Amino acid sequence: MELSYCVSSSLTADPVAITKVQIGSFSNPSGKSTYTDFMNLTANMNRGQTYNVTITTDSTFWPANVRIWIDYNRNGVLNDTGEKVFEGWMQDQQSGQPITGSFTVPSSSVVTGQKLVMRISLRVNGYRNVCEKNDGKGEVEDYGVLIQ
Repeated sequence: MELSYCVSSSLTADPVAITKVQIGSFSNPSGKSTYTDFMNLTANMNRGQTYNVTITTDSTFWPANVRIWIDYNRNGVLNDTGEKVFEGWMQDQQSGQPITGSFTVPSSSVVTGQKLVMRISLRVNGYRNVCEKNDGKGEVEDYGVLIQ
């Protein structure tokens, strides 16, 4: 069954956007857009495993904030308890350093063997909520996740 998710996007991808997403061994370069559907790409993960996150942006000035959600129970809602898996910010925006951190996939109460949605949201000067559209500067990207 195909699920329908809330719409999320930025108002503009200028002055900062995601240029590369790395989660564990999964890596994807991307261009400037207010929203990109990368559901044709799948990050493979395992229950109970910790994954390093590196979100690279094109900013060397603007403070960027990132949130990541995964629909672990595959119910078409990304803001259930425990589904916001990552929240990070650019520590020194003038250095152009990526946003880094990690998250752990729960060992139980997770749908396995079916493609799940992972939403990555980058916003300048604060965090975007999971279903905000035409909100601020930055970018939103959706990816597929397969958990075993």
